[in-house]
Amino acid sequence: MKAQFTKESLSHALQKVRGAVDEQTPLPILTNVMIEARDGKSRMIGTNLDLRITVSLTASVSDKADVAVPAKTLGDLVSRLADPDSSIVLSGDTQKGHIQVTAIGKQKFTGQLPVLSKDDYPKAAKIEGEVTLSIPSRNLLSGLRRTAVAAAMQDGRRYLTGVLFDLEGSDIKLVATDSHRLSFVRLSVGGKHAKKEFLVPIRAVQELIRCMPDDETAVSMTFTDRVAVFSTDGISIQTQLIAEKFPNYAQVIPKEFELDFRADVTQFMQALRLVSVFTDSQNPRITIKLDSSTMKISAVSQDRGQGDASVDVKYSGEPMEMAFNAYYCIDALSQILTPEVQVRIITAKNPCVLRSPDDNTHLHVIMPMRI
Repeated sequence: MKAQFTKESLSHALQKVRGAVDEQTPLPILTNVMIEARDGKSRMIGTNLDLRITVSLTASVSDKADVAVPAKTLGDLVSRLADPDSSIVLSGDTQKGHIQVTAIGKQKFTGQLPVLSKDDYPKAAKIEGEVTLSIPSRNLLSGLRRTAVAAAMQDGRRYLTGVLFDLEGSDIKLVATDSHRLSFVRLSVGGKHAKKEFLVPIRAVQELIRCMPDDETAVSMTFTDRVAVFSTDGISIQTQLIAEKFPNYAQVIPKEFELDFRADVTQFMQALRLVSVFTDSQNPRITIKLDSSTMKISAVSQDRGQGDASVDVKYSGEPMEMAFNAYYCIDALSQILTPEVQVRIITAKNPCVLRSPDDNTHLHVIMPMRI
């Protein structure tokens, strides 16, 4: 092979695909990235078998080849080239088990990279019987950011470690829960679709948030019973789906409420952050006392002491006291994009709902703690 890449192109591709590379795996091939060198159509691939990320590369190729190279070694080399305008040439006979690497620019460097056969690199899953949708990348990212905060990162119940894509009619609903809280977002995808559900692992969702452009670029979403593929210009993310049934989230979201209050999101968030200093990781409990037009947020810890903060609210109900996980409240408020938040309540013992006022396309449900 012989191909010349700019540092910028290699750095960009490595940054994206290394989210799918498992550097701790005992399988050597999975610590590598695959470079498919084609003039005008080169690309880099990283995979851990469950997740696969493919990124286009800018390259000048005089002798095409497919080769697997160590992700960490190549990444370290590229990152330590100080000249931003430098180029890297990969050349040699891939059948020999190594190739030459040469830096061209202000810094001079030559070396060798061990390589593995393209035949050993995992192939992409076949996409058959698919459902394909399209949505602006910015809309998808906004929905995923708002829901991902409620997913469990690790749990024996795998259905809690993903984001549900619930397709029906012209909408797709994104839902995540860790059984203590739930996030819901409804996005329009147009058309008219039969109801189908796809459960995307949280790691794949995090890579989508990290890799997809935050603009109006269209993202193609393709789903089968086992695999989902998200593609836009220059990047594709393929993931295995979680083959478990997601809980009936509609039963979790309260439909009728007795009371509600509104508060400034920034002031509410600042008060929670201050008071959370007096909680600990084992007991992140805060109490909220509503009385007329004031909300008092308090926390007490044997080791940390106690603290109170007050926030002006729009509330006309009877005095009420509730208890919540401080960090669940902070996570929910961080995804409210309007100046005010509306908090809807049944009783102090029931789940409450946080949402933007008069907006039923996005909400957070938080279970209360014991008072």
